[in-house]
Amino acid sequence: THPHAPVAKPAKVAPGPAISSPRSAPAASASVAAAPTAIPAGGPVPAGFQPQSFTAISEFTWWMMGPAPCSSPPCTSIVRTVNGGVSFVGLHAPRTTAVANLRFADESDGYAFGPQLWSTHDGGQTWQRVHLNGDVSELAAAYPYVFAIVLRDGHGVLMRSPVGVDRWRQLSGTVGYPFTGLWVQGKTVLAESQNLSGSNSHLMVSPDRGRHFTRVY
Repeated sequence: THPHAPVAKPAKVAPGPAISSPRSAPAASASVAAAPTAIPAGGPVPAGFQPQSFTAISEFTWWMMGPAPCSSPPCTSIVRTVNGGVSFVGLHAPRTTAVANLRFADESDGYAFGPQLWSTHDGGQTWQRVHLNGDVSELAAAYPYVFAIVLRDGHGVLMRSPVGVDRWRQLSGTVGYPFTGLWVQGKTVLAESQNLSGSNSHLMVSPDRGRHFTRVY
């Protein structure tokens, strides 16, 4: 959202006070991420907000991203609820039109992507552009890591970063596989790949957060 732009309550998505909720992800070790940052209180929901991407860390805490009319484009906007949709607040969003999807790993750490990648580590108060030498087509977070497929020369590279910092690297067990799909749950990472001709697809599975992968078909 843009604090200088005129805002008003829409008919069905009304702003409300921020309500503290416990961090749903396990506590991070000191070597992976810093202590949780207080989430921003937020402001009014912009009039005319149109949600296009949804992400949640619990049934109560979730976010939506989409466009809303504003006086100073780009007009990407983000709203958050911590009470299951009873009320919403507006948050700052990346100043770009080159993101279409939103994912949060916890209350502090979020990622807007497609094709650019932007990250926040203070709950959406500020956003930073992350350069990965390619376009981000897929992204999934499962604390304490976030995974992404980055397109380079038309081929998808699987990368990983600790949540809380932007320290991305390609996973060594995936070199040589062009990736097209990604799914992460807990410690398990599923990644779909195709051969260079695009005629056959394969499923790569990691049971240990991307340390080792096995091709299952």
